Amino acid sequence: MLGSVKYNIPFGKALKWSDGGTTITLAPMVTKGIAEVTCFADRYDKEIIDLAQSRGLVSLRGLVNLYSFTAGEPFTVTLDEVEGPSGVRETILHQDDYLVVRFQHSHPVSARSVANVGIIRTTSKYRFLVEFMDLTFATSLPLTPDANVKSTPLVALNTAIDLSNLAEVSAFVIEEPSTLIAMNDAIMALQQPFYVPIGCGRAVDGIRQAFAAPGRNLKQEWAAMQAALRIRRAYQQHVTDASAKPRHAESQSFTPAEIREILSRTWTIINRYLEYRKRGNSLPASEFPELL
Repeated sequence: MLGSVKYNIPFGKALKWSDGGTTITLAPMVTKGIAEVTCFADRYDKEIIDLAQSRGLVSLRGLVNLYSFTAGEPFTVTLDEVEGPSGVRETILHQDDYLVVRFQHSHPVSARSVANVGIIRTTSKYRFLVEFMDLTFATSLPLTPDANVKSTPLVALNTAIDLSNLAEVSAFVIEEPSTLIAMNDAIMALQQPFYVPIGCGRAVDGIRQAFAAPGRNLKQEWAAMQAALRIRRAYQQHVTDASAKPRHAESQSFTPAEIREILSRTWTIINRYLEYRKRGNSLPASEFPELL
């Protein structure tokens, strides 16, 4: 249950966002399971509120997605209330609020089904609606597991992030749009089982975009990613090829074993990229043997 999860997600630096000549500074963080974004601006009006809400939510989701990656379980965060300089709180109403409430009533927490969503409302200065979907690597699909297939839990595939360095890692992830989107797609794959091939394919594609450079074509970007992360083309294509039809709304069936393998390879590729960035854009062969 989320109510018993009192996790801290620190963030090591403030973020500056500019939009149409307006600049704000945001400081997102999660303390004991409570999400907060402090916004600094030279004025307070609807434009600033809208910008702070949209950019603040992006920043928070980036932090929470990194935490989800370490846990191998999906956490999400949605802006619920904002407090202005005067101390007056305003509730932010949007369609998703009502959808979440109805979904909660339809699937009570006690049911413990794979569709279950537990809800907790925080009492912080900036309040957020936080959801935890009861999905794990072993039970992310309502299918009978293949007892003959042995796989590594996603949580064990993460070596790049822990709470001691999360602020360091999040500092570059949140400022890299392609990596930020890639992490979001990977976590969405855990939230929605049918989205696994699509989300994982998009996530790996997002990591590839981190290797884009002037004059470098798509084939060269893939080759640069494969060389940097020490993975063979076939290892990456197992994920991206599986996403080809689903990403274009074509029906395709996958066995539980295939889904686990797609997730496992995606987590491994993302983890290697995070390790690569942490280590000054290099991966030692002694620690990261080539993946075939």
